[in-house]
Amino acid sequence: DQQLEDGVRGFMLDVHPLEEDAWLCHSECALGKERLADGMARYATFLDAHPDNVMVLVFESYVEPAAIAAAFDEAGVAHRAYTHTDPHQSWPTLAALIDAGTPLVAFSQGDGADVPWLMDGYADHLWDTPYAAQTPDDLSCELLRGSQDHPLFLLNHFLSRPTARPDLAEEVNHDPLLTQRVRQCEAEADQRVNLIAVDFYDIGDLLTAVDVLNGVGD
Repeated sequence: DQQLEDGVRGFMLDVHPLEEDAWLCHSECALGKERLADGMARYATFLDAHPDNVMVLVFESYVEPAAIAAAFDEAGVAHRAYTHTDPHQSWPTLAALIDAGTPLVAFSQGDGADVPWLMDGYADHLWDTPYAAQTPDDLSCELLRGSQDHPLFLLNHFLSRPTARPDLAEEVNHDPLLTQRVRQCEAEADQRVNLIAVDFYDIGDLLTAVDVLNGVGD
């Protein structure tokens, strides 16, 4: 909830099967978990209060697509999910998504099967950079998943040594490194970065850097 209030609009979420339901947790659900339907209800509440916002979700899912669809239905957000039917067509603007009443964009790291709005991100729409960097020098603009022909560019910008920690975020979440890396990767790819993935978003300069990159506060 705090991330939403602070301006974060993109979330990478892991979904695991547990107790015959779909749960949000990362690797070890014993360390903390929430039912996916309850988590989606948080997003529904936020969108109700902020109808002029667009949200992007990228699921690393270990459940069937139908389980994600059921959680969206329970939370009352399935009708707000956008379906991009033709990967070769241009994506709508944020304003167009809002005007159409479909401000929720959901990607899966696999096939969404018969759930049309659960789009296969890396097969059709997204590409990203490597995410296993241990030091700032390891950060790369190279392709990891997807294809650079895809229209949406996700930049992974975090360290794992061996796991994420606040002190590692202190190494890479500050400017000028953050903004310089985004601009370097944009120049190398000849494509705008659409999504920046970080750990501990509240450490460093992420939100102000995104404003600058979006032309706000230059």
